[in-house]
Amino acid sequence: MLKTLLDKTRAPLNRLALHRIQLDASSPSVTLETHGSEGLLYALVGRTHVSVAGLTLGAIGGRRSVTERLIHAIRVPGGLGKCMRVTLDGYAADLLWVTCAAKAGGWVDSRAPYAQKEDAIFHDVGAGCYRRTVAEVPTPAGYEIHCGETLSDGKEGTWSSWPSHAAPEEIVRYAEHEEVFFPLTSGYFLMRDNGQYCTSAVAKGVREIQNGQAIVTPLGSHELTVSPGDVGYYAWFYLSFLKKQYNKYSTDAIGKVYVK
Repeated sequence: MLKTLLDKTRAPLNRLALHRIQLDASSPSVTLETHGSEGLLYALVGRTHVSVAGLTLGAIGGRRSVTERLIHAIRVPGGLGKCMRVTLDGYAADLLWVTCAAKAGGWVDSRAPYAQKEDAIFHDVGAGCYRRTVAEVPTPAGYEIHCGETLSDGKEGTWSSWPSHAAPEEIVRYAEHEEVFFPLTSGYFLMRDNGQYCTSAVAKGVREIQNGQAIVTPLGSHELTVSPGDVGYYAWFYLSFLKKQYNKYSTDAIGKVYVK
């Protein structure tokens, strides 16, 4: 089953869209059309076989829980314009399908799609209530979608996405930045927004986020905390001219935490 969670018709986005794919015995396969967009298939839990435009890429996934350090993704270059078929491999599977619409006048990428397996870089970030683990999947040259995930244990570490992800002058300079989160928790999250979306809409306030509730985060400040005693996880995906930098401690400089 494929369900669109976020796109420009539902949220303050321009080019990025987020979909959830849940495969089981009643819905063992799904076919996706890229329509020229760059695509990223990101495995949450379970395992499935993947083929793209007739090319078999094998199985991805294998986690029983998102707390396991096993991250698999498949990237599809923009411009393929062909079907992407995902089939069940004897397990239930829960995945995210992220697309980035091509820019006007964009070129067709002739490279073959490929799988990224177990190449994620894990960062231990922050201390005390700000301690969390951030997993960063390398972004190959020529691709626009950056991705990874963040995990807070809910005991010592509860806060994440802090310090602010951009200095004030960067919010204007990199206004095309788009980012989405897909959170999972047995409790809830609280997020404080103070920034700007790619549509120029201002984001300011506090919101409650439930398990499985996909959200758009602004460029600027969007720190969040998980409910007491609950583990907090979220996969994140963003488009930007800048790449995130993960400081070892949350007390490091707040501004300019993106690097080229």
